[in-house]
Amino acid sequence: MAIALGKYTSVDGFIPRRKYRVVTHAHSDHTVDLNKSIGTQGAIIATPETIDMLKVLYGKRIPLSKLRALRIGERFRVGEDETLTFVRAEHIPGSVQVLLENDKGFRALYTGDFKNPGSGTPIVEDLDVLIIDATYGHPKYVRPSQNEVLESLIELIEYALSLGRPVKIYAYHGKIQEVMQLLREYNVKEPFVAPNKIYKLSKALERHGYSFGDLVLKESDTYSELVKGGQFIEFDHYNKWHKCSNENWIHIRLDGWLVNSVRLKVSDNRWIVAFSDHADFNGTMYYVEESRPKLVIVDASRSNFATSFASKLRLRGFHAIPMPL
Repeated sequence: MAIALGKYTSVDGFIPRRKYRVVTHAHSDHTVDLNKSIGTQGAIIATPETIDMLKVLYGKRIPLSKLRALRIGERFRVGEDETLTFVRAEHIPGSVQVLLENDKGFRALYTGDFKNPGSGTPIVEDLDVLIIDATYGHPKYVRPSQNEVLESLIELIEYALSLGRPVKIYAYHGKIQEVMQLLREYNVKEPFVAPNKIYKLSKALERHGYSFGDLVLKESDTYSELVKGGQFIEFDHYNKWHKCSNENWIHIRLDGWLVNSVRLKVSDNRWIVAFSDHADFNGTMYYVEESRPKLVIVDASRSNFATSFASKLRLRGFHAIPMPL
């Protein structure tokens, strides 16, 4: 579902007769109807990182003439009286919040997907309207800190490798590259292996300063040699989890819906780790309380908890509604 921001712009969806389409990040639920936008909207605006990811994911279906790169902090005039500014969002590489301002002083912001408000995701204040993602907008979704989860993931990886068992991690595009980077920062040195699309996405992001170290294409001869030794970490898309079959490997799914524990043992060689790229309930509430907007619109198009979260905001004194109703 598209977010209508101002008079000229649709965000993360298609709205007829809107001149511009913003893509906050490259996940599929935020690139819905991109083909319609390519056909009828004047430009598709995204960060340079997101544009390069879209090129890998959609290839020649996106004419280069339609793409407009906008960097974080850069202002872009979308009409006679409106401007857009990208604000950083910690979610996956290239993610942004979108701030719309008009010449009369009106300010509206759409958070897009985010986590770690106040640190990784700046909290924008002095807003007339805040449109907020509430993927985990229910009090039961409160999870341990990212550091606790990451340390548990590394502990599991190191244990598996110490037994000579390869590790395979399943996650969505973007989250994979975030975790690759974090593992390198935590001094995990084993080679990473990725199938073609994940490999290309990773190489695209390396052009923007990401560093994944020893990264091997699965379809290469080098991979065949690695398999003999067993000391490597392979990555695959989240949707491939149900197909995991190699019993000697340790299979790990990264899943934000796991709460109340950092990891869950599914079987002798299958684990779920509670690594998320979304704010939990407390983080989402914290953003609103620190931003103090005049009106909060809770995005109901991507959350089952928008109505209840808006209700909880009203109990705390905020003017809040879910949309669409």
